[in-house]
Amino acid sequence: MVDTNPGNDAGVSKHVPVMCKEEYPLGKQGDIIIRRAVKEDARALLDYLKIVGGETENLAMDGRGIGDDVEAEQTFLEAKHETMNSIQLLAIDGERIVGCLSVDTSSRKKIRHRGEVGLSVIKDYWGRGIGTSLLGTMLVWARTPAAGLRKLDLTVRADNKRAISLYRHFGFAEEGHVSRLFYVDGQFIDGIVMGLLID
Repeated sequence: MVDTNPGNDAGVSKHVPVMCKEEYPLGKQGDIIIRRAVKEDARALLDYLKIVGGETENLAMDGRGIGDDVEAEQTFLEAKHETMNSIQLLAIDGERIVGCLSVDTSSRKKIRHRGEVGLSVIKDYWGRGIGTSLLGTMLVWARTPAAGLRKLDLTVRADNKRAISLYRHFGFAEEGHVSRLFYVDGQFIDGIVMGLLID
């Protein structure tokens, strides 16, 4: 799904432990459990984001991830866990986070029916159906009345054919083109906006 760039995760364990694996089991994919993230996952999730960010040019972040503020991440995860129309899912293999999917929304009344989807999977686990399982689990949740969602959006690199095919499989349709989405190695890369109506 994504290209590798293994040199950016120096000092980060390849085996990210999960602190609260018993919470909120939502599904299984072989030996891999899909569940909601909780605040106890904050440290492991920050480390995961450094690893996955360093393996690919398809994500906005790089090997620095989103930083090291565990307390802020705990607050973020706790708030998301208590919000009906947002979710953070993790794919767990034993004690290791190997995939992550988020749906982020606004509290503003006019746009809180829309969710922005973000998906990533550790390179060693590409091709094992983890992205499919994360998306499928998320869509079961998104289609419940309690979630209150009527539209899901995402943006993907225009040359990421594998990811685009996966999103199409779940009913996402292309809605627009983003010029110069990323700037990588001296070149601009365009993006595609995709959306899914929840009816």
